[in-house]
Amino acid sequence: MVATLIKSSLAKLNINLSTQSLAWPTQWAKAKSANAASHQSIFLEYWWPDYDDPYSWFSNLLLTQKPPYYNLSYYSNPTLDKQINQVDRLAATNPAAGAQLYRQMQVEVLQQAPLQALYSVNYQYAMRTSATGFKVNPAYPGVVFVYNLKPAG
Repeated sequence: MVATLIKSSLAKLNINLSTQSLAWPTQWAKAKSANAASHQSIFLEYWWPDYDDPYSWFSNLLLTQKPPYYNLSYYSNPTLDKQINQVDRLAATNPAAGAQLYRQMQVEVLQQAPLQALYSVNYQYAMRTSATGFKVNPAYPGVVFVYNLKPAG
């Protein structure tokens, strides 16, 4: 469905996108192939946060990988690689500096556009005003951790 939407949007710009539905093992093998001619021009991927900060997203999707594994945009940027390799330790020892470096990396990626986020899920939570202590955990947005929930009054 997403491919159909992209195809119809690009058609308005006189770009003819050829789409192909492949079984996951076939698609994955083409994407990771050492033969660049077999790579897809566009690879759709859903990324679920598995770490409470952006480190695994940057390291898996944007760190230079030869042969490719998850970096299926085949992006390579030595400056960003250096930043990725230092940001995890920096965020652990100096959270403010780590957040600033993550922001700088994000701006660089948005400017160079090696990949594009098509959408972001917006989670909504209904809650009584008499409850406090609720915090969203980005790695588990559909889960309410009740341990810290307390009555307000």
